[in-house]
Amino acid sequence: MSVEILEKKLAKSEKKVELLEKMIEEKSRKLFVTQEETKSMAHFATFNPFPVVRIDNDGVILMSNMAANKYLSQEKLRGRMWNEFVDMNQATIDMSQGYLQHEYTIEGKVLLFCYQHVREMNFINIYAFDITQRKQVETELEEERARHLHSAKMATLGDMAGGIAHELNTPLGLIRLSIDQINNCTKEDKKEDVFEILDNMTKTVERMSRLINGFKTYSRQSESSEFSFISSKQLLEESLEICQLSLRDSGVNFSLPTQIPDEQIECNPTEISQVIVNLVQNSRDAISEYPNRWIKVETEIEENLIIKVTDSGDGIAEDILEKLFVPFFTTKEIGKGTGLGLSIIKGIVDGHKGDIFVDNKVDNTCFVVQIPIIQDIGGFL
Repeated sequence: MSVEILEKKLAKSEKKVELLEKMIEEKSRKLFVTQEETKSMAHFATFNPFPVVRIDNDGVILMSNMAANKYLSQEKLRGRMWNEFVDMNQATIDMSQGYLQHEYTIEGKVLLFCYQHVREMNFINIYAFDITQRKQVETELEEERARHLHSAKMATLGDMAGGIAHELNTPLGLIRLSIDQINNCTKEDKKEDVFEILDNMTKTVERMSRLINGFKTYSRQSESSEFSFISSKQLLEESLEICQLSLRDSGVNFSLPTQIPDEQIECNPTEISQVIVNLVQNSRDAISEYPNRWIKVETEIEENLIIKVTDSGDGIAEDILEKLFVPFFTTKEIGKGTGLGLSIIKGIVDGHKGDIFVDNKVDNTCFVVQIPIIQDIGGFL
């Protein structure tokens, strides 16, 4: 073999060695980076005050930090099944944050578990946060809102006490007069007149019944879980009877819907009644200084029950609009408003998976409430 051929083979070998050295250097660098990341992750997990757990795709725990062992009351978690400690079937799943998460109570502590699937490594990192104190504050705030809600109802009913007596005494007087008319018609054998009088009496009794039922629905102190099916027509008619009474002697022209849709909707009737009455009363207060005072309620049903409350106001400024539903924000004078009314209404609507907003496309002030006909109970993912 000639020297020239040997030199060429040597040159090729040198290139292969050089390429191999570069490959080894690159792999060593990546390995170093991976080791550093692993060390960093291990340091983070070890000293994190909240649980950190890693599981494989079958749910077997690959690693856990000291906080996880402490919260789950275990000396060692590695090799155990994650579902032994956290029953995912009882968890409320929430994908709103862009990753899987749920709240779970363990030994009196409320933990928020967040799951991060690392697909290229075939494992899932689980990070937990202790939100016990936050949940306690939320519960206290909800209880305070419930107390305010009931107090507001009682205040409204107190304001309408005189009107209640009038609204019931007047139809009772009409019924008593109708009975006398029936007696006279019977003596004079005027049967056709009797039927007409009875028809009027029936309508009067129905109106009294709507008013009484409206008060029962409105004043009932309920829990947020009390959902039931009810006729939208019945609910709206009873609520609007309360609205009419609350506007008595206010000088406000109150327009009712010409046609009220009649479909079964799933809701908390007490809370929806509160929403309607409060929106009408807010409108009444907002236009109290206007020379031309009117309030119009419109309803329709599509996929949602839609309720529109429009008044003769000039709309709501953009700088106020963004703060309108914030708790304790109010445009009323000091001592005339708590700033909780609209925030409570929004809380009720949110609890029904609905929406409430101001329609600024309308020339006047218009609040729009949308409530789903059927509540979405969700499901497990």
